[in-house]
Amino acid sequence: ASDWSSDVCSSDLLSARYILEGTDAEGKACRIFIENNGAVQKDGQITTKPLIYTDSKALAWLEQADLTGHVQPAEHGVRIGFEM
Repeated sequence: ASDWSSDVCSSDLLSARYILEGTDAEGKACRIFIENNGAVQKDGQITTKPLIYTDSKALAWLEQADLTGHVQPAEHGVRIGFEM
């Protein structure tokens, strides 16, 4: 997984990409690739717009889902929660 951010025209832009491996709800091995792009809002909150790709038929619906991510502080870094 990798993360980076950049400062362009006085706005804080964020970009992170992750590859997760595990099993889906059907017990089949799968991978999920997440490209998570976002920005720091004027109020300091970080919101993202993730794009998800997977080789799992059970999770394929995530590729079309209209998701929004929210970055929150966590004990050892940050936590990113997604909602539809």
